[in-house]
Amino acid sequence: MAVYEYGSSPILTVTIRNQAGAIVDPATLIFRYKSSHGAGIITYVYGTDPELVRETTGIYSVELYCEDSGAWDWEFKATSPNCVLQGEFHIQNSLF
Repeated sequence: MAVYEYGSSPILTVTIRNQAGAIVDPATLIFRYKSSHGAGIITYVYGTDPELVRETTGIYSVELYCEDSGAWDWEFKATSPNCVLQGEFHIQNSLF
């Protein structure tokens, strides 16, 4: 699990590949995240929410400003091709 300093803004990136291994743009892409202290799940949809950015064909990223320390869970979910990438990271406690 990745660990970041308090006040960090981790950038999460996903690369979408089809069954042949070629990098492609999905029909839809959704990004979701939550913190252990947060008020539920936050969702970004590509093409609707500016936080979810297309870098180039099949490569997308999102920068999260993390105001809470602790564990954070995230997920990229694509259709056509169908794929899900999940992970987590940890924000260290503030010294103040």
